[in-house]
Amino acid sequence: MAGKKSIIARKRKKEKRKKIIIAVSASLLGVLALTVIIWYSLFFFGVAKYNPWQILTGKNKPYCVISNYKGLTYTEVSDEVTESDYTEYYSSMLEKTPNYVADEGRAGTLVRSGDILNIDYEGKTDGVAFQGGTGTDYNLTIGSGTFIPGFEDALIGQTVGETVDIDVTFPEDYSVDANLAGKQAVFTVKINYVSIALDHVTDEYINKNTEYSTVQEYEGEYLTSYLTEKAKTEKMESEYEEVLKQLLDNTKFYNIDKETGDYYNTMMTYYTSLAKNTYGTTLENYANYVVGESLSAFRSEMRSVAEITIKQHYALEEVAKQEKLKVTDKVYEQYIESVMKENDYTDRAKFESENKKDKIEEMILWAYARDKVFSYAKKV
Repeated sequence: MAGKKSIIARKRKKEKRKKIIIAVSASLLGVLALTVIIWYSLFFFGVAKYNPWQILTGKNKPYCVISNYKGLTYTEVSDEVTESDYTEYYSSMLEKTPNYVADEGRAGTLVRSGDILNIDYEGKTDGVAFQGGTGTDYNLTIGSGTFIPGFEDALIGQTVGETVDIDVTFPEDYSVDANLAGKQAVFTVKINYVSIALDHVTDEYINKNTEYSTVQEYEGEYLTSYLTEKAKTEKMESEYEEVLKQLLDNTKFYNIDKETGDYYNTMMTYYTSLAKNTYGTTLENYANYVVGESLSAFRSEMRSVAEITIKQHYALEEVAKQEKLKVTDKVYEQYIESVMKENDYTDRAKFESENKKDKIEEMILWAYARDKVFSYAKKV
């Protein structure tokens, strides 16, 4: 009898523990459910950063939510080509390649520091001309440090119009050609004339620096068409940029920090390599002298570019989904032909091996989505 009572007591205790566990579990589930509800509400209204459902399901991937992409506005930009467009183009052209002509009044005078000399030269070591040591019709600013030490100083006081021999020694650390490092050389230099830079282009300048013979021919057969297309492109880019900025303002982005950072790092790796391999310098010098800003400002600008690029990626991808946009084979072919033509590609297989099809289709889709958003926009 006592054994039976003991068994019944144990069963009652077990059932009681079970009820307690169920009650506690229900309470915990209630608290969890309430927590998730509050969390999701905060997420929905933009207070919480992450979507609780994505975290709980392990789908914490980058995505965005667009509040509106229809009916955005833009200010129309003129695409008319004006006289100032020609002036600006020629000014840029002259800055890169000055229109030097002879200063007739300096013939027979002595060379001074700061003069721009038009020279022909030939350098020799041990009586033999070396590679890279010969040039003609070269405009050298005396005192600029363009040539090796001693070269420009040796020309000061020489007579314009004469030919002179100057003795120089290559630096011990001369990196352009290690075979010349520390060697003595003799340069025979003909001082053709002192150059002055004109502030306008001439027929002679156009004939020398382009494939055209005169300014009139250059403008008629090339420049006017180029400026017209440039103006149209700038109009489109300006109007699209205004609309896309509003699109990003109307979009909330989630979990994009890593992709933004990765894209920024990719860009900085590219520019570091460009500075080293193309300009033979550091990223800081590239920023200072090529871009024209401090390294910190350049980095800040690249971070901004990375952020905007990644945001546009996801926003346009979302628009494409909502609009059910697709890239057809016909559109793909048209795009390939257009890009190959613009970039002077003739080998289709090589082009597609360098540019993966899925990435090309992605770019086409983004362009589709961008055009769709712009089609809904209103001019103000």
